[in-house]
Order: sequence, then structure tokens, then C-alpha cells
Amino acid sequence: MAELIDIIEKAEQLFFKYGIKSISMDDLSREMSISKKTLYVFVDNKEELVYLVVQNHIHREKKKVEEVIKNSKNSIDEFLQIIMHNHDELNTLNPSVIYDLQKYHPKSWSLFTEFTEKYIFNHILHNLKRGVKEGIYRDDMNLEVIAFIYINSIDAILKNLNDKKTENGLAATMKEYAFYHLHGIVSNEGLHYLNNHLKNHLQ
Repeated sequence: MAELIDIIEKAEQLFFKYGIKSISMDDLSREMSISKKTLYVFVDNKEELVYLVVQNHIHREKKKVEEVIKNSKNSIDEFLQIIMHNHDELNTLNPSVIYDLQKYHPKSWSLFTEFTEKYIFNHILHNLKRGVKEGIYRDDMNLEVIAFIYINSIDAILKNLNDKKTENGLAATMKEYAFYHLHGIVSNEGLHYLNNHLKNHLQ
């Protein structure tokens, strides 16, 4: 028997692969081998389902961030692990998902932007403070300003997916910007650690 979480996870899988607009409730019920009547026992409409998908995705991302913070060796290792996780996630994401959220599902898009502007901002700020304390990030930065610039740059990338500057794909663009950010904040000691890490793990 289908459970709400099963429906949410299947919907996310289909949305991420094909885009939100391309998947109807008929498609979802067919993929899950359940009737639309059963589907509507759990959700009132597609709008609600999209919101639940975004909510569930955010919950999973928060758990991942907390896990990485707990298990990382230092701030650079923490940031690199998040970069690679995001890269893997975005590689499976149909770019139209972002467009569909912005245009057709403003409530869900608002939930996502709130997550970015508050939770991710605080995570970046925490990472910066950790790095300065560890001596591997520069200590001459206004950390809140750097975190603000990082978040707003991500927002700009997401809002300009059709621009030729992002034609290499969202995952590649985000990864490139993340490394650009990292190289701008590391101290000499941090740069040495970063270069050794990249040489040993990413080449």
C-alpha cells in the first residue's frame, strides 16, 4: 500500500528527471501503479505535492550538511564535501525544475529561496568562522559580507539558467563558482592544504 513518503519520493524522482511541468498527476499515479483517487487521498493537488517534494528535499539536504559538518576534518574539507555532494545532485537535475518552480510554483520557490537565504547563509557563515579559527581561511574578511555575496551569486546563477554563460550546465557552473569562492578565502596555509587535497582526490 502506498504511503505519503513513497509518493513524495517518486514525485521528486520524476520531477528531477523530466521537469515539474512535464509530469502530471496521471503520470505519477501510473508510475506508482495506484489510482488517481488513491493519490488524492494523500494530496489535494499537484501544487501541494510540489511543496511537499521541496520540503522533503530541504530536510534531506539539512541532514546531509549536519552530517558533513560533524565528520569533516576541517572547514576546507567540509566545503569540498558539500561541493561534491551538490555537484552529484545537480548532475541528475533537469534544469527546467528551477524554471518551473519559479514560474508555476511560487510558494514552493519561496520555500526554497528561504532555505538558501537563511539556512545556507548560516552554514556558509559557520564554515567561514570555522576556517578563520583553524587558520586556513583569511582573517581579514568581513564574514557576513562574504556569506552574503556567496548566497546572492548562487541566486543569480539559478535565475539565469538560460544564459549562455551557464551553457555548460548547472552542476558545472555551481562547482566552478564554489572553487572560485574557496580560492578567494583561503590563507596561505589553506591554499597549500587545498592544492594538496585537489591533487590527491580530484585529479
